[in-house]
Amino acid sequence: LKRPLTLSEKILYGHLDQPETEHIERGVSYLRLRPDRVAMQDATAQMAMLQFISSGLPKSLHKEVFDFLSSAGNKYGIGFWNPGSGIIHQIFLENYAFPGLLLIGTDSHTPNGGGLGGLCIGVGGADAVDVMANLPWELKCPKVIGIRLTGKLSGWTSAKDVILKVSEILTVKGGTGAIIEYFGPGVESISATGMGTICNMGAEVGATTSVFPYNESMRDYLVPLNLQTESKKHGACQNRLDNAIILLPGRKNEEIPIAKALGGKNEVEERKLRIFEL
Repeated sequence: LKRPLTLSEKILYGHLDQPETEHIERGVSYLRLRPDRVAMQDATAQMAMLQFISSGLPKSLHKEVFDFLSSAGNKYGIGFWNPGSGIIHQIFLENYAFPGLLLIGTDSHTPNGGGLGGLCIGVGGADAVDVMANLPWELKCPKVIGIRLTGKLSGWTSAKDVILKVSEILTVKGGTGAIIEYFGPGVESISATGMGTICNMGAEVGATTSVFPYNESMRDYLVPLNLQTESKKHGACQNRLDNAIILLPGRKNEEIPIAKALGGKNEVEERKLRIFEL
């Protein structure tokens, strides 16, 4: 550095991982350091030790993590799926999801369950622990974005094309703090797994979660799995959904004003969204 070092700099820079190549600029660069010791207390040591066991060590040691999860599940009556069973959000869709369900999950793909009519929301570990400990889960009351689908999927189109177009309209933060509800006649041409894909990718627009109403595609998926359930009516008024996006066949790239209800008689703003064909 061609200058004298302070006491803290001497200690800090003396523990650099590769001091010869490290770029050092106060308040700007990130340092790669080699601490001498790690201290942990009882509340944080458990998670740290589990992560240590499963990070970069020989695979034989991973067995300790799964043995711990399995034994804890047996003790407290929590379901456990062995390694190799499949990816979590697909296991959930095939075995646990149903219309009207409210579920939180510590996985970013949790909203996949919206493809079977459930409100499935991704959360952090602390939120999951609260619910498991029989405490109420706190959620900032979400806004609602209604997306009305008309027409049907055909040709080379797929369910992913729907959410990609929605992402183009709403952008990466347009769904922040909101639940996206899909409805309309266009829903009927989408399979249950296709609806799951659309809900799964709702995170790309920042949505809290996404959901489809109960329909024949869900019934066709649930009946073979013996998970069919009656769709519950919650009194939701679709004509009052915020930010209704209207999709009409045969009228591409047209723009119409859509009112966004913000909670008060005079608190209404208009925004323009493109009408597009599925």
